[in-house]
Amino acid sequence: MNNFRFNGEFSWEIIEHIPKVYEAHLNKALNKSVGCCKTKPFYFFTKKHEEILEDRQSGGGSNSLYDYNYDISSNKFPPYKEYYSLLAQKIGISFDKPLVVINNKSVEEWGRSTNINRIEIEDLSAIVDFHKNFYIFYIRGEVGSSFPDNTSNIKFEDKEFMSNFKNVYTDKFLEKEWGLDFNTTQLICHSLSEKHFSVAGGNAVLASLFGGKNFIFGNSEEVKNRLVWHTDSYLSKISNTKIIGVEKTTELEKTLNQ
Repeated sequence: MNNFRFNGEFSWEIIEHIPKVYEAHLNKALNKSVGCCKTKPFYFFTKKHEEILEDRQSGGGSNSLYDYNYDISSNKFPPYKEYYSLLAQKIGISFDKPLVVINNKSVEEWGRSTNINRIEIEDLSAIVDFHKNFYIFYIRGEVGSSFPDNTSNIKFEDKEFMSNFKNVYTDKFLEKEWGLDFNTTQLICHSLSEKHFSVAGGNAVLASLFGGKNFIFGNSEEVKNRLVWHTDSYLSKISNTKIIGVEKTTELEKTLNQ
């Protein structure tokens, strides 16, 4: 029986580590997994997952993750969409309109707090305006309260802005309404949607697990040089997800119609 332990960045955990744990589970060779606090929802299939690691470390896997055609054909991804959409049904979560998920972030990256890798207010406004006949789940976790990480939050007035729209539900509202933790809430949100807006990084990898379309925002040089975040990258092969890279605000209107 195998034990698995991981304390690296979230993208590597989803793409490289969890598939190994899940494959061991399928082969009845899994004893337990060990990870950072608040990660149990990503290991729903395990009988024993210990959350004993307080802070995430940088790195954690192969730099091939950032390539355009990284071969993940042998990776066994857990059925997140099936599991969490069924959980939503069991606890009575349903909506009478189609759903859109925006999974944003506002944290320091690459040692700086400017030129931030996030979906800005003007883009949020455009997305909301385009989806007036949808319900919109707006997710932006914060380091510490939502998940552990080795970076710091950057103040952002996004949730105040998004709270002005009657068809928008923020993560904090949904957590309270459903009585769930942050990660279970965001997994349910993605499982109920066929249209996802995310930011280059772990957010984008997570959204790619759920099929439909995933619009990945990223305008920094670091993001541009990592081809995984570009249109039709290998992330599309996880759950037959249509990956659409959005580099500039001026591109958004065109991509929204795809």
